[in-house]
Amino acid sequence: MLEKYVRFYLISGTVLAPVMVLFMGALMYIKLPNPAKLSILYVSPTNPLWKVILLWIIFLSVLTAVIYYTNVWYVRKLYGKHIDKLRELLKEIGEVE
Repeated sequence: MLEKYVRFYLISGTVLAPVMVLFMGALMYIKLPNPAKLSILYVSPTNPLWKVILLWIIFLSVLTAVIYYTNVWYVRKLYGKHIDKLRELLKEIGEVE
């Protein structure tokens, strides 16, 4: 059961980062005025919509990959030894019966 909780923790922690970036990006586009200086994050005559969307997709993909591998390492550091000990105990109990 602990493995299921750890897996949920890993997945939810990984999904949370891009969702928050998308939320903050939406707030940025809605609440902030367009910058006077041309930016790669905003649509402009020199920067079409497809380039802005592609930039966001690439950024979110890289961010998600980094967050996923960081979460895998961190979860393993936090719970790995405990899960291994529990597995070992379950094996010993299974051998006794």
